[in-house]
Amino acid sequence: MKKNLLLLGTCIVISTTTYAQSGNVGINTSNPQAMLHIDGGKDNPTTGAPSAAQEANDVVVTSAGRLGIGTINPGVSMQAVGGIAGGTAFGVSGTANVNNLYLELTANTTLPAPNANGQLLFIKNNAASTITLTKGYTGGLFDTYSSTSATSLSMLPLGHIAFVGYVQGGNVGWIAQVSLDSSNTPNNYWNVKGNAGTTPANNYIGTTDNQDFVVRTNNTEKMRVQAGGNVGIAVTTPTATLDVNGTARVRNTPVLSSGINSPLFVDVNGNVGKANPTGEGDKYYATANIASGATGTVISGLPDGAVYKAIIKVLDGCGSVAIADFWVFGTGFNNLAAIQGIGGATNKNGVSPPTFTETQTTSQVVYSGIAGCADGGNNTALNYTVSISNGPSPHTISITNNGNVLRTYSIVVERLGL
Repeated sequence: MKKNLLLLGTCIVISTTTYAQSGNVGINTSNPQAMLHIDGGKDNPTTGAPSAAQEANDVVVTSAGRLGIGTINPGVSMQAVGGIAGGTAFGVSGTANVNNLYLELTANTTLPAPNANGQLLFIKNNAASTITLTKGYTGGLFDTYSSTSATSLSMLPLGHIAFVGYVQGGNVGWIAQVSLDSSNTPNNYWNVKGNAGTTPANNYIGTTDNQDFVVRTNNTEKMRVQAGGNVGIAVTTPTATLDVNGTARVRNTPVLSSGINSPLFVDVNGNVGKANPTGEGDKYYATANIASGATGTVISGLPDGAVYKAIIKVLDGCGSVAIADFWVFGTGFNNLAAIQGIGGATNKNGVSPPTFTETQTTSQVVYSGIAGCADGGNNTALNYTVSISNGPSPHTISITNNGNVLRTYSIVVERLGL
């Protein structure tokens, strides 16, 4: 009996060689790369890391307690690289929840049934061609982007698609989620925690076929981008470039510079647009500092064939404010452009409304009763002449300062739908 035991022990020593190096234990390798390293093929080098082909027949247990099969650097608690065949070659059992299992595959694989208490399985295709995952158990079906009752799932090559499986709603089956990117290159996943180094022409969120793109929260559609380009918010069939069913708010709007500004109108159906006829409500703004006796152009590019109303404001350094309004006719046909004063006022008691002395294209404005001001202005300081160019459009409006000191003039011209 003792002889038999001795012979058995000798056979074990001869068939399996165990090494210890730097605290690591190697079986069939004198160069262990982990706390426990088994070289099944006895083909690892004596120095350095094994190649991918040599690593394929290795099993390791790292100092972090991770198990690697076909890999010496498992990134999770258990990582297997290679094919899993037969449906029962790999399984997880127990009463506690099991999660974060990671597999890298290079061949078609049949999956075992998942743990009934829930588990996650992450699968990466390392093959150069598409592989197929097959459900090797009864009960439960694959739920992919293309089918809710599939019995198999295709994974694109080169590590491109990750498969995530778990038990959900008491249905003992793997639920598959598949990457939508089809470039067949590794590391092209869209990370939900942010992405860097992207190229908009290649990296984007959306569809590659003629289908709408939908955004949901709480499994309810909130926004839709139609294949034709219309965007709907809280509406599933947008009929305009932007179709909003609900309230809208715009904050921190910029102040527009001097020039033409066109208002927006809303019809009874909620459509937003410019006025009809075109140009109605357009406003032209300008402010100009004009020296005594000088003329400055304040509005240019005024379209022909329309009627406008203009308001001009001028003030001095003593708090006097004077305004006057005018009818403006932008009718260059037959040289009939014209400007005519309507009325005006000041903020000073005892100052009469302005008087207008006019030609067809000019209106001289005089305020009577203005007292002198410490800024050097006398009783003419708020007087001026406003004129419009005649002839072909576009028209210009100019102001000549008839006072004795520099003054600042502000003008608003609004186009009327007449």
